[in-house]
Amino acid sequence: MVYIYDNIHGFIEFTSLEKKFLDNKWVKRLKRIKQLGLLDHVWPCASHSRFEHSLGVSYLAEKYINYLKSNSKNYKINDSDKLNIKLAGLFHDLGHGPFSHLFDNIVLKKCCNINNKNIIHEIRSRNIVEYIFNDINLPSNYSSAYMIDSIKEMIEPVSINSKSVKYNIVNNTINSIDVDKFDYLLRDPKHIGLDYSFNYNRIFLKSKIINDEIVYDDSISNDILDLYLTRYKFHKEIYNHKTAKIIETMLADSLIIYNNFESFDSLINSEEFINLDDSIYSKILLSKNKDLLKCKNIIKRIENRNLYKQIWSGKLDDFDLNDFSDYRESDLRIINMKFDLCNKNKFPLEKVKFYDKKNENIKFISNNNLNKLYPNKYEENYLLVCSSKLN
Repeated sequence: MVYIYDNIHGFIEFTSLEKKFLDNKWVKRLKRIKQLGLLDHVWPCASHSRFEHSLGVSYLAEKYINYLKSNSKNYKINDSDKLNIKLAGLFHDLGHGPFSHLFDNIVLKKCCNINNKNIIHEIRSRNIVEYIFNDINLPSNYSSAYMIDSIKEMIEPVSINSKSVKYNIVNNTINSIDVDKFDYLLRDPKHIGLDYSFNYNRIFLKSKIINDEIVYDDSISNDILDLYLTRYKFHKEIYNHKTAKIIETMLADSLIIYNNFESFDSLINSEEFINLDDSIYSKILLSKNKDLLKCKNIIKRIENRNLYKQIWSGKLDDFDLNDFSDYRESDLRIINMKFDLCNKNKFPLEKVKFYDKKNENIKFISNNNLNKLYPNKYEENYLLVCSSKLN
């Protein structure tokens, strides 16, 4: 047994078997990837790693399934599935590349074949689960095809009935109420130093399982709405801060050029992906290779705070490319930022099932039935336009 201290959840317990997974090279790679990408260029304390977050998600995944079992009548889950859920939490972010989302959302979309399924980090995480089980010498009952496939489906369901409870603890594809969000909505503000945190405890206490689905006491509808609003606020005001987005765009430009020397399309399809982490920034910055001078110069601009210049921002509907005729099109960078409440342009509780604690009847709550003020617009789309031209 080993206990690891986490500054969010306190001591987290791992058995000797679980420690084998924890000490695997693929999990340790997450120490070399920042949870918030380049956000530490705006908030210097935002330098925590994906490894910390994965420990937290693993802890919450185990805790939540134990609460659900305790809160529910006649729900049984075996120790093997409980272990799978905990490992899915530990493994869910294994597929992230350098600086997390910018690698998928910008770099790979420009550099890779559109039909390459591995441009999605959840799919890469599924692949890496296979690599880990091949690496670790485990008893046969802990390395079955069922166990491996279950963990993969818990990370990103692609072939099963995703309504089943165990597939909605780490990554809830039905209504987005999952332990991944619970952890980062606690962890990220703690490191940044902002009071934006969300308390998950009422959701744990007032969730149960009926007909193999997670349902929620109708008394916590406001807590769930607060989850969606907190996430929205964080995405709009923190994760998509304009300076951070400009720096992300600059690094993406550098990596797109770097792709000519080391093909990302090949790397994401192989175990060589393990070598891709945030150190690529320093590798380019400190390189003496003259062929990398162009991508190096972009990173030097980031270091010297000679950033791309913002020339416009506003709603997508107000954007007109003709307004920027004074700029060369090759100098323009258009950054699309979309924000929602976890259900695109629909009411966020539309897919959340509640139960009446008196009789356990299942029901839904509409916007008209809320007992609090809440917006009736659920999605926003903004653009930020900047110029890469040197000042």
